[in-house]
This record gives sequence, C-alpha cells and structure tokens, in this order.
Amino acid sequence: MEELKVTLALKADSMKAVNLPERVAWQVNQVKSKLVYDYSHYAAFGLDMRQTMELVVPYTVFVHIKDTLGRSPTQRFVLPGDGPVDFNAYKKNLIELGYRGPVVVEVSTHVFNQPGYDPVKAAEHVWEKVSPVFA
Repeated sequence: MEELKVTLALKADSMKAVNLPERVAWQVNQVKSKLVYDYSHYAAFGLDMRQTMELVVPYTVFVHIKDTLGRSPTQRFVLPGDGPVDFNAYKKNLIELGYRGPVVVEVSTHVFNQPGYDPVKAAEHVWEKVSPVFA
C-alpha cells in the first residue's frame, strides 16, 4: 500500500465481528492499517469513552461522530447531539491523546433511511448541536 500511497483505515462496527476496541486494535496490527475512531459503536456496549480512545486513537487517521441510543444489538444511531454522548469530553480526550486529524459527522442509515429525511436540515441541526464544541 505504501507504493500506492493509499491508507487503509478500518473501523469497528457494533453490529459486526470486529466490534470492540481490543478486536480492532488486534486487526490493525495484522493488516498494518490505520483506524477510524467512532465512539458510537463502543457506546452501544456501554464502554468507557476514554478507555476505548486509549486503545484506538493511536492508530486513528480520522474520527466519525454520531450518537447512539440503546444497547447492542438493538441500538439505534442518531445524529451527533441527539443522544447521550458528551462531545466536550470527546474533544478533550482526543486532544489529550494527541489526535490532530479530521472529525467527520457520520449520518447513519438509521437516520437517512427515515421517511422525510432532509440532509440540509440534518446538517443545520448537527451544526447547531456540535459546532460549539468542535468549531
């Protein structure tokens, strides 16, 4: 991949086999890749944000943010700020752990597959919720 100048970034998914920080950290070492950090998938298991970040952020090339309602396997992903995730702590932890890359909003299929979904309204809603933290 180095000769192609491609970065392979893997992501844990609470609904798949590689769903926990320990599993994705193991996987990154097996295939010499980087990671995407997305706390929402760990929140679905009730895992501590800081502990998951300590395992995953050292390998992270970008961060997805969204929120999670409920617990695995029946959790539902929602827009950032529409659930219990503390994005002030999220940002603080990222900074303390040395992360300096992009933070990208992820709009889950749980959101955009809803009848009446409006991407412009969703973007405005997310901006209102998280820009005080990340802007």
